[in-house]
Amino acid sequence: MIGTHPAPQLRIQIDRSSDRECVAVLGELDIFTAPSLQNAVLGLEDAKPTLLVIDLTGVSFIDSTGLSVLLTASERAREQGRRLVVVRPPLPALRVFTLTKVDAGMECVDDPQDVTAEHFDRETTYARVLKLSRRLRDRKPAEHP
Repeated sequence: MIGTHPAPQLRIQIDRSSDRECVAVLGELDIFTAPSLQNAVLGLEDAKPTLLVIDLTGVSFIDSTGLSVLLTASERAREQGRRLVVVRPPLPALRVFTLTKVDAGMECVDDPQDVTAEHFDRETTYARVLKLSRRLRDRKPAEHP
């Protein structure tokens, strides 16, 4: 007998203020739920905010599809001269960030309170980010049982 698995849950909360747009993500960010985050980020980008914060402190799981959404958003922000800050997720989702070094190519903080409207330049390994982004984008999605 084949068991059924409930659909993963993801909640997205949007907070707008005078100096930033913030997307708080709660739940699992994977192949099934990543399009919801993608749509939320694209919707906020339409307003061309100078600062967009993606808060992952409520994320319990993230896969390569979720990472791809973040990398693509970071790349768009860089190309458009905007600033994107990602608040790192807690363990165990943080392990994915650490293992892939995805946060090396994005401005990341550990606490949402650490995000300030002022930008402090930070060297990034842009070539590595592009390489990882392409690898994640070209990767075939894993099948779920």
